[in-house]
Amino acid sequence: MFRHALGVAAAGLLLLSSGVGTSSVAEAAVDTGGEHRTSPTSVRETRTLRVSSTADSLRAPESTTPGPTTFRVDTTAEDSGWIGLARLREGASWQRFRLALKRTLSSDPSKIVEGSAELNRSAELLGGVVIHPGEPGVFTQRLRTGSYVLFDYKDVVRTSEPRHAELVVSGTARGDVPRATATLVSRTVAGVGPRFEVHGTVRAGCPVRFVNRMDQQINEAVFFPVGQDVTRERLQSFFESFGDDGEFPANPPVDPSSGLGVLPLSSDESAVFQVPLKPGRYAVLTFIKDADDGVRLGTKGQYEIIHVE
Repeated sequence: MFRHALGVAAAGLLLLSSGVGTSSVAEAAVDTGGEHRTSPTSVRETRTLRVSSTADSLRAPESTTPGPTTFRVDTTAEDSGWIGLARLREGASWQRFRLALKRTLSSDPSKIVEGSAELNRSAELLGGVVIHPGEPGVFTQRLRTGSYVLFDYKDVVRTSEPRHAELVVSGTARGDVPRATATLVSRTVAGVGPRFEVHGTVRAGCPVRFVNRMDQQINEAVFFPVGQDVTRERLQSFFESFGDDGEFPANPPVDPSSGLGVLPLSSDESAVFQVPLKPGRYAVLTFIKDADDGVRLGTKGQYEIIHVE
C-alpha cells in the first residue's frame, strides 16, 4: 500500500470508517482564514455535492456556488477511492496540474523540486478523503469563484488519463464553517526545521483544524495509534529507513492501515476535519517530501506524538 508504485504514500493515508461517512455537515469542514464561527444557519446553508467513484469513472456536479460546500464521496471499487480537490489557478489546465502533481509524488528529488514549483504555480490543493466501497466519506471546503477539479490521486501516478471531474464555481457566496476544538499547525521553525504544533486538546468525536503555514510547501496530517514504546527517536529512525525508491520500511512503528487524517493542503490553506479517532496515544505523521530538496519532511523531524482524550 505504501510502495512508490501507488504514488500516494506521500499524499496521505486517510482511511475512513463508515462512521465518518454518516457524519453531519458540521463534523467536517474547512476554512481558508478569518474568524471561525458556528451557527445553525451555517450548517443549513452548507450545500452538499455527491461524488461517485468507480473503477473507470468519477462522477460529480459540473457547477455550484461559492461558500462552504460538503463533498460526500463514495466508491464501488477497492482501488479508486483516494479523491482529492484542487482549485486551478487562472490560465492553468487540468493537464498542466496533473503533470506537476505527478512529479511532486515521485521519489526522484529533482522531479519533486521541479514538480512542487510548478504545482504551486498551477493549483491549490484543498484536501480530500480516502474511502472504500461501502464506507463513504465527507469533507467540506470553502469554495471561491473559479475552476476546480476532483481527481483520484492513484490515477495521477498510474495512468496518463486519470479519472477526474471539473467543477465551475460562480455566483454569490453564503454560509459558514464550524468551530474546531483543537488546532494542528504545520510550520517551519527557524533553526529547527518543519514541525507540527498542537494548540488545545484533541478530543475523540470532535473536529480538529489543520493549518498549513509552510511556505510554498504542500502538507498533510495523518494520525496513527501507537503504544508507549513508540518514541520520537524511533519515528526518526523509521523515516531515515525509507529506500531511495520509496519502499515502505519493514517493521514500521505504526500500522499503515490505521492512518486517519487529511489529504494534502497547499500553503496557507486550512481544513476542519473529523475522523473516528479514539482516546489514546497517536503519532501525527506526514509522508510528503520537501519542495526544496525532495527529502521527506518526516526525515527532517516533522512528526509529533499526542494524546487524544
